[in-house]
Amino acid sequence: MVSALAGEAKCGLLAISSSSAGASFCCNGEKIDNMQDFIINVKRYSPCIVFFDHFQLDCSQSTTFLQALIKDVDKGKEEEQIIVIAAVSKLKNTSDLDRNFLGSLDILQMVDLNFNKRKEVLMYHLESIQYDPNLDIDELTHSMNGR
Repeated sequence: MVSALAGEAKCGLLAISSSSAGASFCCNGEKIDNMQDFIINVKRYSPCIVFFDHFQLDCSQSTTFLQALIKDVDKGKEEEQIIVIAAVSKLKNTSDLDRNFLGSLDILQMVDLNFNKRKEVLMYHLESIQYDPNLDIDELTHSMNGR
């Protein structure tokens, strides 16, 4: 979805992912060795979208990284067009976000997809790839419940 948004906006996409421990980060497949250098260099990609996939609120390094990026983007020049998007799973309410990012989020959009919507998203992505015809789509969809 974020890739489509970047395409429509005709801007770059920097996709950030973290290890399960949150100890290291990658941007478009390349390891980020220095978070501060990365944050400073984001501006050269402007206009762009910085997307944190599977952001982990319970990981202090992830939270620190995102807080630093938001702070730097907020104090940037108006011509620097940088949008920061973070996808968080397993979020039951917004209190964790409020506590960690109070006042720094422009928009908070909670999306809870029911089984049929999750299956629709899965089928959309499966259309473009070959997969085992014996794949149990319903079972896979149930495993994507985010809880």
